Amino acid sequence: MFIYSAKMDKKKLAAILVCLAVVAVVVILVLTGGCGDGGSGAVPDSTGPSAGVTDRDLSAQELLRSRQKLIKKARIRTAEDACSLMTELGWSVDPGPAECVEVLIPEEFSDVYTKYNELQKTQGFDLSGYAGKTATRWTVRITNHPSGEEEVYATLLVINAKIIGGDVCASRLDGFMHGLLPSDYVPDAQSSAPSGEPASAADAETAGTSDAEAAETTSAASPSGDETQANSISQDNMLPSN
Repeated sequence: MFIYSAKMDKKKLAAILVCLAVVAVVVILVLTGGCGDGGSGAVPDSTGPSAGVTDRDLSAQELLRSRQKLIKKARIRTAEDACSLMTELGWSVDPGPAECVEVLIPEEFSDVYTKYNELQKTQGFDLSGYAGKTATRWTVRITNHPSGEEEVYATLLVINAKIIGGDVCASRLDGFMHGLLPSDYVPDAQSSAPSGEPASAADAETAGTSDAEAAETTSAASPSGDETQANSISQDNMLPSN
């Protein structure tokens, strides 16, 4: 009887064991899907800008951005242009004629007008760069405001057909005022006038004057002569140009 024995080289044995270990690791990775996120090896970012944002939220954000772009690109030369823009922004407007008045932006802003300009800055505007210049003010009536009020007006301030500012406001003296977009409306929010201060520049100018002087100043500061729109700072703070 013959007995055959063979000795395997230790280096070859070690190499074989390493290969088997590598194969085992590869198999495990394949079976478990890489790093557990579909094999991409990337860890999901739960703090990014889309974290927790639903498709509905994204749609609302996209709609907001598209409407903001509309305002920036719009060119207002006629009443039809003004009404068309407000419609594209989501408002229903009175088919009647829009009011068009030339107004002078004050060279020096009062506290109230400064507060009004803060509202403009939230929309990407800044009236301080137009101080002392004449602008065209277009006013249209909104008929579908979420507040349910009927006397609500949108104001567009325009220079060379470009919108430089605007607002949507209720006509009553203690009414609301907000930006040009429907999403800017916050129920029960205060107007843009500073707390404890007059709601219009006309009120600010008449403070401390006699009744007769106050009436005269208020009349001069209201270009349209329409008392129902006295709440709009954009109307009360700018005198008609001569």
